[in-house]
Amino acid sequence: MYQEYKKLLKIRKYFVLFTLFGNPFFLFCIFQLLTYFNVNISVTTLVLIIVALLLMLFSSFFFLSKDICPWCKESFFTEGFGTDGISLVFRKNCKTCGMPKKSKHS
Repeated sequence: MYQEYKKLLKIRKYFVLFTLFGNPFFLFCIFQLLTYFNVNISVTTLVLIIVALLLMLFSSFFFLSKDICPWCKESFFTEGFGTDGISLVFRKNCKTCGMPKKSKHS
């Protein structure tokens, strides 16, 4: 159980890092390529918006497919529409069952 828990926290770390740094870097590279080939600025903007939306969509789908609590098999980080983004970054316990609970001896 704890191996799956550690793997879940690692996936969350990579998801947050990719969202904060990977997406902007990838979009910047595409922007540089499009300006190098003298593509019109409106086409460039449209392409960047579409690529950004697709990157966010598929990275979110990947993360949500892995967002399963090893104990209760429900969603670990998200609970529904009332979820804030800060809990995604700092949450260590499942929103549904509260596992892993800290023991008094550790």
